[in-house]
Amino acid sequence: MFTQNNNNFNQQNPNAQKEKTNLPVGKIYGSNGIIETKCWKSQNNALYISLAVKQRVGEDPQGRITYENGLGKDTPSILLRADSARALYMYLTNTAPENYKLNDFSAPNFPDSKISFIGNDTGVRVIVTNPKGMRTMDMPTIPVADKNYHPLLENFLTQFKKAIDSAVLYKVADELSNNSEEAPF
Repeated sequence: MFTQNNNNFNQQNPNAQKEKTNLPVGKIYGSNGIIETKCWKSQNNALYISLAVKQRVGEDPQGRITYENGLGKDTPSILLRADSARALYMYLTNTAPENYKLNDFSAPNFPDSKISFIGNDTGVRVIVTNPKGMRTMDMPTIPVADKNYHPLLENFLTQFKKAIDSAVLYKVADELSNNSEEAPF
């Protein structure tokens, strides 16, 4: 007895799990936008760091702030390899935020995408530019006693470092898990 099964000929299992390629790390909400940190896994199994800014667009009828939405591919972002991301991180952590004067930083392999960090006593402005457009968001300071602090920036740097560490250790983790030898420690 033959069972006709032409509908499934040469098709992949629709219930199979598709491997995730976009791995969110976190979002920081500024006064007029959001900066999102993600890791992106390429087809050649490399992990990159993606930074994107979404603008504040208004308020809903209940008074809640709304931000632009849509697909990530339609939002201006910058893609960084771990080495370029680390260089940017080193600048951001070795310079006082009020002295940031970083205009149009781009990774050598992605020159059309740029990110800027401009700081002063009241906060840090982040600008992401690529062929899709430009987005800006501000991370204001919070005054405590007689000094202004940058907690939003510090939270962003924590997320950014987590993404960098993940990209650096990604291949190492695969190699360790596939190693048949016993661990030396």
